[in-house]
Amino acid sequence: MKIHQVYECEVCGKESLNREDIELCEAQHIGLNTIEEKHNYDYLDFNVKHLSNIVNSTNNKQTRQELDTAIEKLLQFEKDHNMKVE
Repeated sequence: MKIHQVYECEVCGKESLNREDIELCEAQHIGLNTIEEKHNYDYLDFNVKHLSNIVNSTNNKQTRQELDTAIEKLLQFEKDHNMKVE
């Protein structure tokens, strides 16, 4: 028996057996050219969400500053790459 793992783009529904094809497809939908750029964006986006949760539970000057810095980095990345993010 063989098992085939099929990857699907969350934006357009394109399917492929190759994960990198779909990662690149998803990156291109938001205006990025490489998988590495998408990974960097995903990390920045995750970091903002993570720090936001921390601020919700331990709202203090340090955590708010860390969140503000993370948001600034994410926004700057989006600006630098002319991203089409909603």
